[in-house]
Amino acid sequence: MDITCTIDHSGEVPTKAIAKLPKSQGKEGRHRCAACAYLMGRKDAAKAESNLRDRLEDAKARIRQLEAQLGRIS
Repeated sequence: MDITCTIDHSGEVPTKAIAKLPKSQGKEGRHRCAACAYLMGRKDAAKAESNLRDRLEDAKARIRQLEAQLGRIS
């Protein structure tokens, strides 16, 4: 069964980059639309970046706690 994308991706994706990709990967469980795949990848990357920023802030807070504890010991 070949499912084609019916979404108008105008203005959502870099057309020059997407134009170079195949219209369909055509295998079960794969994206049928290069633009949909691109947008999903951007969304996943944004989530990963947000998670990394949160982890960095947690690490900075822990460092501050440890520095405060060391200051009390010295």
